[in-house]
Amino acid sequence: MPQQIETQRTRRKQRTEPCDPASLERAVRQLLADKISGNQVGIWLLAPEHLRLGTWDLLCAWSQSGGQTIWPRMALHLVHEAAFCVNGLRNQRSLTQKGFELSNGLPFVPTDFAIHEMLGRHTMAEAQALQVALGKIRRASGHFQGRLLGIDPHRIKSCTKRQTRRHRFSAKEKALKMAQCFFCLDLDSAQPLCFTLASAARTVTQATPELLELSQEILNPAPDQAPLVLADSEHYTTELLDHVHLETPFELLVPMPPQNSPKLQDQARSSERFNRRWAGYATAKEPFRLKQSRCSEPYYRFVQRNGERPEDYYFKSFLATVDRDEVPGSNRSLSTTLAYRRVFQIQPSPGLASGWYPQPQHPLRTNDHGVGGPSGYSPDASKTGPTFFSMGCLSPSQRTFRRSRRRCPRQGRYHPGHLL
Repeated sequence: MPQQIETQRTRRKQRTEPCDPASLERAVRQLLADKISGNQVGIWLLAPEHLRLGTWDLLCAWSQSGGQTIWPRMALHLVHEAAFCVNGLRNQRSLTQKGFELSNGLPFVPTDFAIHEMLGRHTMAEAQALQVALGKIRRASGHFQGRLLGIDPHRIKSCTKRQTRRHRFSAKEKALKMAQCFFCLDLDSAQPLCFTLASAARTVTQATPELLELSQEILNPAPDQAPLVLADSEHYTTELLDHVHLETPFELLVPMPPQNSPKLQDQARSSERFNRRWAGYATAKEPFRLKQSRCSEPYYRFVQRNGERPEDYYFKSFLATVDRDEVPGSNRSLSTTLAYRRVFQIQPSPGLASGWYPQPQHPLRTNDHGVGGPSGYSPDASKTGPTFFSMGCLSPSQRTFRRSRRRCPRQGRYHPGHLL
């Protein structure tokens, strides 16, 4: 147990402080006796939620230390930093002398080196065990149901000096070093379920099994209630689809790349096998076998046809690991995902700042089903809401116009509709 630690007194000044249990208790009691006057005491409003979730016991178990030591307090410091949505180096900002440090049970703010030294004492397995324990508590508390999940990688610009694989999001951008975070969300509640971190060289095919294993430990789904997992076309690999179908209790639904979708001419000639759902929208379902697949049973390809006239037809295909109704499978689930990501601009991150309370940019409308929907055409259908605009139900001229603004300026990476 260290007796002294480097602390960030101000933005420019660091100081060595005693950190033994007796010194911590004495300094915290003195600051409380001196009273608190600052603009960060609102962090104390999280205390009831910490008590409901058992945060302190979880952090003590992760740090393998008693509550009187400094390690669980520094871990709580990281949790509260995430709740404040602050990032960057601590010598470029200051959270001290404003009441923030006392909410962590500390009389000071530790430096970056002290935080990294604490994190270096623990393994990834210990962090994942903490996620599983917290996830089980949140599931029992009713924070999420776990029936509809979404998985996606989040790549963060890295300043490492190591030679690593570089990523870029378009051909016009410069490739940069990236750190990768693979996250899983409950789409019905927009609550984070779990996440994993990986180096830039790891692919989604390699990282997704570990992510789904964590999700399975948290949800423990019944055999007859397999959750549906939605992913983007980056997850369309034979190895991953076989793994999900054969070795996990989940179902997977992914968009198919254009080269693996039926040709437009073939679809137009076989229009009789499409089921007309409503004006301008029809669906079809057919068995589909992947090359070099380990699965003896075929998967199922869902094809949606948009447009009323043959010259306006536009097709989109999805691949499901099990046989299911194509309309709830490919439309309701994916439109729910896109509605959350488009309206709330969800940008998941590994901390409490991942966002359950972001303000919507536009109000949701409940009486619009998009182009050709049961409620008819709405002139405001291109704004927001769970409409079939996000599913590609556009004429060629509309698609050309909307393609010019697929870039989302706020996020700076993908448009929220990049799942398609």
